[in-house]
Amino acid sequence: EITLAIWDDAIDDGDSISLLVNNQWIAKGMRVRNNPQFFKVQLTPGNNEITFVADNLGSIAPNTSVLEIIDGKKRKSFNIETDFSKNNIMRILYEVK
Repeated sequence: EITLAIWDDAIDDGDSISLLVNNQWIAKGMRVRNNPQFFKVQLTPGNNEITFVADNLGSIAPNTSVLEIIDGKKRKSFNIETDFSKNNIMRILYEVK
């Protein structure tokens, strides 16, 4: 299990995104705010895919957010930019030891 933290680290300009994890919606039409929003996600062994879809571009294009992946031991942050012509996909390989 990992935790996804998502927020806007710049201006809260009304960006809205939808999130898919392994082709299942975990959020639709979520407004990206300055305060983090948290989602617990269960990874499956092998390849996992997180897809960010821009629902709008807010008042300042493109749609931007920060994704932080927290696995209990480590944290890793990524800047995300999406628009209507492209989605962002984060791939995570979960190796079972």
